[in-house]
Amino acid sequence: MGTSIVIAPGVGEKYWLVGDHITLKVGPAETGGAYSVGVTWVAPGGGPPPHLHHREDEMFYVIEGKVQFMQEGRAFVAGPGAAVFLKRGISHAFKNVGDTPIRFVLVAMPSGFESFVAKCGTAIDRIPCDLQVDGPAIQKLLAVVPEFGIELVRDSGPVV
Repeated sequence: MGTSIVIAPGVGEKYWLVGDHITLKVGPAETGGAYSVGVTWVAPGGGPPPHLHHREDEMFYVIEGKVQFMQEGRAFVAGPGAAVFLKRGISHAFKNVGDTPIRFVLVAMPSGFESFVAKCGTAIDRIPCDLQVDGPAIQKLLAVVPEFGIELVRDSGPVV
């Protein structure tokens, strides 16, 4: 594990992941594999399909916007300053339900999610980027998720 570091605003590897824009900030090299941290930007209406992680817990800290979370059929909205902890093995999803982009800090414990983002996503140089969700992006997602212990699940609750 390295020494303490400061990561400036806008610095970090940037990826587009089937509509989400993620800047990786801290990973296993800095944390000894304990956790990884990224900042995620999602356009209005965006967010992943219901899924679950078999390997990591996730903690979201909302910076701006309104995020609707779904966890095992229960839906709730979180705004700026809210923290949401999602335990591994539990079906969940999130969606930007506002009229403006959302931003949140995502902490995945232990590390590993950053490797999924790098393999499944597309490296970009700016956020937001012009990429659009299409068939090849979805096929890539479907091919890669099993390798990282992520499972797409049938919708188990409202995410409007």
